[in-house]
Amino acid sequence: MEKPLVQIRNLELSAATGRGEARILRSIDLDIERGSILGIVGESGSGKSSLANAIIGLPAGNTSKLSGEIVLDGVNLLSLDESGMRALRGSRVAMVFQDPMTALNPLFSVERHLVDVIKRRFPAVSRADATGRALAALEAVGIADPGLRLASYPGDLSGGMRQRVLIAMALLAEPDLLIADEPTTALDATIEAQIVSLLSDLKARLSGSILFISHHLGLVARLCERICVMYGGTVVELGDTAAIAAAPAHPYTRALMACMIDDQVSDAPLMFIPGEVPDPVAPVQGCIFAPRCAHVVEQCLRVAPQLRDLGASRKVACHRAGEIA
Repeated sequence: MEKPLVQIRNLELSAATGRGEARILRSIDLDIERGSILGIVGESGSGKSSLANAIIGLPAGNTSKLSGEIVLDGVNLLSLDESGMRALRGSRVAMVFQDPMTALNPLFSVERHLVDVIKRRFPAVSRADATGRALAALEAVGIADPGLRLASYPGDLSGGMRQRVLIAMALLAEPDLLIADEPTTALDATIEAQIVSLLSDLKARLSGSILFISHHLGLVARLCERICVMYGGTVVELGDTAAIAAAPAHPYTRALMACMIDDQVSDAPLMFIPGEVPDPVAPVQGCIFAPRCAHVVEQCLRVAPQLRDLGASRKVACHRAGEIA
């Protein structure tokens, strides 16, 4: 069996805060298969973006601990120095960030952004060829009148168009792994649907893998082949999208699905998950979801559940998985 493109093992990330050390990621074990789309879903504060930043080598400035392994084709990224990671960014690994306005330089034209990516990735390419590739990339991501848009600046574009430019930049790098970190967060519902549809269309043309991060389980289910559900910096459920959508095994995954607006009866009160996400500074005993779980028992309060096989490529971190319905 072919090895996954990325293997993450026992990944721990902590950050120094005024209230003490915050545990952001807790013993993350995760594989990203070759040529696949893996969706990471969870509430704000679950560690999704921190995981993405750890993979691409851009942890927060207050990071106090980053340990474990992130192995890309046999190379542990955490063992590389900054120059080694810089060589991988924009070549083997590329990222589409949440806010396209802050990710694009307002002083550079769209053409400058795209051509710079091409010239850095493929130094032998001529300027004319690079411009042609940039034009084709804008067409590929559905930007109308791409010739005109090449001369535009980020401030001239709508949020949806800026996000498409970021996706075009990432595609021009021809990465082995494309990380899309909540790329639809700042967009309205119509543009959000267009971006998800674009990524869905592009996945057939990509030879690499996509890590798609969102707080919206419905988006992840429509786009991704596999889903990883995170809560409080841990992986609580992992498996094929169809299997999880049909029968979620973890109470948190069930709760997320119950909160999907599209599935709720018209005029009924909106569903929500009682309580708050865990404080990363506070010590945790037992299951991290226990304070918000409707199925908690004594064991949940004393012993932290391990991520275990549930059959059919499913894993879940719940003592009562398979017992509750």
